[in-house]
Amino acid sequence: IPWDAKFEQYAKQGTEQVKNIGTAGISIKFGRGTISVGDAPVKGPFECIILGAVALNAWYASDYDPTEKLPPTCYAYSEVADDPVMAPHAAVLDKQAALCSECEKNQFGTAKVGRGKACNNTMRLGLILAKDAEDGEAVSTAELAMAKISPTNLKHYKEYVEAIQDEHARPLWAVVTEIRTYDDPKTQIRVEFKLVELIEDDSVLAALEKRFLKVQAALQQPFAAPAERKAKKPKAGASKKFAGGKKR
Repeated sequence: IPWDAKFEQYAKQGTEQVKNIGTAGISIKFGRGTISVGDAPVKGPFECIILGAVALNAWYASDYDPTEKLPPTCYAYSEVADDPVMAPHAAVLDKQAALCSECEKNQFGTAKVGRGKACNNTMRLGLILAKDAEDGEAVSTAELAMAKISPTNLKHYKEYVEAIQDEHARPLWAVVTEIRTYDDPKTQIRVEFKLVELIEDDSVLAALEKRFLKVQAALQQPFAAPAERKAKKPKAGASKKFAGGKKR
């Protein structure tokens, strides 16, 4: 399999995706020096394979309430960050503008606190644990998790994507990544990414490539409406797969 040529193509897509940076699956939460799956903290280093990523713009009409997690009032996805033709998802009922670039809530200085935007410009990641990718079959059935990179941490993600391409000419799904969080006095939570190893097994890489194409679509699924969320029975605790354990 001519992986070098494939890697170069996908790596270029990755850097193109983040160049302008300034829901199926489990939710990964980044805290001050902690990483949690749902409400369960992860033990030890969080080593994963980032299968895909999309830019997500999300505006909430109401203030954040931890007791009632509502979906965004208006949101948009794009394969490329700060895409000039990025537009609200078709499922959005209360679109704030035809294009995100034209929306007043997507302008600096509109946030309720600080000089940021009322609309959060983030990246949504789809990932699996590195220890769940020991062979091609394991990759195809590994549980998918989703994480969101905040606006203050986008530059760290961008630097990592660009470094992987510059030094190894690979997309993120062809490497094992360690994610760590730190308590930051300026931004509260600092998220950093570190290369653990390059993946060399052909069967694993072939399975990851197939999974990547599916994950990109999954990352852009519409948010469930509040009524739909209440109708679903909440999961009892977090998945055991993401609670640490044997490394890959």
